[in-house]
Amino acid sequence: STPANKKNQDCYDFIEWVDKYVLFEGREKLTGLELYIARCVILHSYSDYSSIMSMGDCRKIEYTDQSNPDAIGYNPEESDKTVKVSVYALSDAFFKGLDRFFEYLFSNNEKVLLVEKRLDELTLKFPAV
Repeated sequence: STPANKKNQDCYDFIEWVDKYVLFEGREKLTGLELYIARCVILHSYSDYSSIMSMGDCRKIEYTDQSNPDAIGYNPEESDKTVKVSVYALSDAFFKGLDRFFEYLFSNNEKVLLVEKRLDELTLKFPAV
């Protein structure tokens, strides 16, 4: 989804992509920022907390299993700084988001050509034996 004139993605691209394509059933939603911060704290600090959370821009995500009846559980009376998400619902929303993204991508010939060019740069070619 990165434009042709931009070589690398940044956090804003990820956040925008999530907001557009990773959609959940039901009333409660997770934002692209919340999922980006959740990704960062796991990958970079091996924890569940980021200082950005203290600024109030996003909630801490707690992960639940399939015993949670809702995809996303949020109870501001319990905590307005925490949201619970089913791992299964998150996985489902992510893969459905990929499907939506690929539908968009392959409906646009200009984007297809850009992706093919980038994949060509990404893949390593070996000479025929």
